[in-house]
Amino acid sequence: MKSFTILFTALFFYGLSGFVSPDNNLKDLIGTYSVCQIENYPVALTLNQDLSFTYRDKTDLSNPIVVSGAWSMDKNTIILKDKNGSTNFHRKWKLKKDNCGIASRKGMSFYSLCKLDNCK
Repeated sequence: MKSFTILFTALFFYGLSGFVSPDNNLKDLIGTYSVCQIENYPVALTLNQDLSFTYRDKTDLSNPIVVSGAWSMDKNTIILKDKNGSTNFHRKWKLKKDNCGIASRKGMSFYSLCKLDNCK
């Protein structure tokens, strides 16, 4: 019974440690994401420490998208909520497994962006 109590206590504190680390992970996400090899690439997402964001998609020059608002995390997905909610854009971005970038899909449009800090 004593070994069960020790095992349960260890698992409990290990589980609690998972609730502490997301804040540190959020700090790692702060920055600008785009394509490293192409200067002034038309798609960029900037995540700020105050949980605000700016998203720019100028791939369609006749209908450029520039949106700002608040962002949040849901497991391994970044959720973007624009201020007025009327713009149609890539709102969900999944973290890549290597944590060097993010990816999004909206219809048949697929974007994969790298954190520019990692491009040096």
